[in-house]
Amino acid sequence: MNKEIEQKIDILLKENDLKKTTVRTDVLKLYLSKSYALSQNDIENAFSKKEYDRITLYRTLKTFEENGIIHKMYDQTGVAKYALCHSGCDKHKHIDEHPHFNCIKCHHTYCMPTVSAPKVITPKGFSSIHYSYSIEGICPSCQPKNSKN
Repeated sequence: MNKEIEQKIDILLKENDLKKTTVRTDVLKLYLSKSYALSQNDIENAFSKKEYDRITLYRTLKTFEENGIIHKMYDQTGVAKYALCHSGCDKHKHIDEHPHFNCIKCHHTYCMPTVSAPKVITPKGFSSIHYSYSIEGICPSCQPKNSKN
């Protein structure tokens, strides 16, 4: 593992008072190597079944989500996917109300933190905790080479 990735992992774990374990390090390394969100199944497939069992990976994802390291969204098929939080998230609040882009060809889900999502104002008496804004289309990797989009 290169020094820059190792330092990012150390910082993420230290900032969240989490013990550095092999599974946490490996899962964070995987996330740092991808530009798109991953499902638990994606993570299981990235590691051999003997390396980490399903429960260990589930607990790792849950711990990361509870500590504001990753956030959950759902793709166009309803599968939960997780992406690294960008900034401002912690164990008390996720700041992840940005759009997510679901590619209909490769089925990858991308966070779009620089794209503005419309502000949701709930009627009197309702208190929103989280909202989701999803865009479906074709990502740059799946665009035809001669496309001008």
